Amino acid sequence: MRRLYKNKKIIPFLFCAGQGTRLRPITLETPKPLIPIRNGKRIIDYNLNFLLQEGFKKVLINYSYKEDLFKKLQEEYKSKLEILLIKDNPLTGHWIILKNNTDKIKEYKYILGINGDTIIDFDLKDFIKKHKEYQSNFSILYSDKINSSKVLLGLEKEDNTLDLVGLKTEKGNLFYLGEDIQDIQAKNNLGVYLIDTKIINKLNTKQEFAGFFGEDDLVENALKNNFKVKLINNISIKNYISINNIQELNIAKQKFK
Repeated sequence: MRRLYKNKKIIPFLFCAGQGTRLRPITLETPKPLIPIRNGKRIIDYNLNFLLQEGFKKVLINYSYKEDLFKKLQEEYKSKLEILLIKDNPLTGHWIILKNNTDKIKEYKYILGINGDTIIDFDLKDFIKKHKEYQSNFSILYSDKINSSKVLLGLEKEDNTLDLVGLKTEKGNLFYLGEDIQDIQAKNNLGVYLIDTKIINKLNTKQEFAGFFGEDDLVENALKNNFKVKLINNISIKNYISINNIQELNIAKQKFK
């Protein structure tokens, strides 16, 4: 065990809802996070083992379908990790699923979010340290060395930290505060987030579906309400892959044991 979070200030949340359409027909019967990689070890097992190594005793997981398979997972881990399952069907998005479950996160200071199609082993202690040093309210782990399909736009500040200012989309750059910003840096989002719980408690939306990074989603609303959203790197990453399609699934099967 690398680090025990005795203060219980952090609650992990694995975002596992969705239909996994790019991995069909596999995902017709098996939700993406539950797809086996090697020797019966599933995508989600890698992240659950990571959380166990970091000393966590509880995790929240949302899901959209195949409830029986998620309940089986819950049963498998019950002796070492408390898994709280949250049904998310119809799909609500990352922001709304957190907002709808404030009763489960209100006692914690931070939410550690990890995308359910991501396998990662990284220096969590350093990530938390930088989040605090940068006085960030919402931190996103990125890398210049690892490719990602999710590209965020950052603006370097005088203190050499990187503010999140926008999102690269198929239609062009989306800037959250409206203005076209020069000297931006495109950064690869690795699907790991540290979020101050107070953002979820204080910000509201009338939308039935809202994620983190799109127009009028959580980040845009956070910035408009003067919360700090930072992009963080220079964190030691031992393993990483985001599994979005058959090719990436095959790579994962070769890479991970």
